[in-house]
Amino acid sequence: MGEREKQWERRSILKRGETDPNAVDDAVAIEEPLEIRIAGETVAVTMRSPGQDDWLTAGFLLSEGIISTLGDVSRIYHCGRPGTETFRNTIDVIPSPGLALDLPDLTPSKRGTLTSSACGVCGRQSIDDLLERCEPFEGVTPIDSRVVTQALSTIQEHQPTFEATGGVHAAAIFTDTGALVACSEDIGRHNAVDKVVGSSLYEEDWPEGALLAVSGRA
Repeated sequence: MGEREKQWERRSILKRGETDPNAVDDAVAIEEPLEIRIAGETVAVTMRSPGQDDWLTAGFLLSEGIISTLGDVSRIYHCGRPGTETFRNTIDVIPSPGLALDLPDLTPSKRGTLTSSACGVCGRQSIDDLLERCEPFEGVTPIDSRVVTQALSTIQEHQPTFEATGGVHAAAIFTDTGALVACSEDIGRHNAVDKVVGSSLYEEDWPEGALLAVSGRA
């Protein structure tokens, strides 16, 4: 579960600067499409960094309100013929016996069929649509500002793909005292969040008053 595939490869690129362009060997982040199906029906396609697709799928389904626990799912697996291009880029979700997942829930969020791995609320039709599904959160646990600062530093220590390429994001879950629970990388920030949320579902490790930290552009 949550197996991490190679997320970057070395490529020959043209580097342009103040002098004439020259060919150099560089590490480049890999990006491939992932088709997410539920009982064979396509519900989303996203561009992501290969690996941890089960976490990504579980986190996506939870974030969209399609499932509430991992117990709603019987199986998440790559489908197709092993060895083909589509095998590792198509994943199917089998609901638990007797459970019908409510796929129309994707419609109000406007994130179905084709999703965006970009930042912010990209992939949503509007902020109003998003607010229809998100109620105000009560009972917020105060977080010390030093914990927040340290969390951002800790993320950098768990980004091997970013260290190699400088081209991916990361998301991590911490306890309210700053202990790292889980961290995932992806070329898209949305996907990194879904992966780390999914990992917590699989590990059943969701601390009270948890802190979600994500990488930024600066």
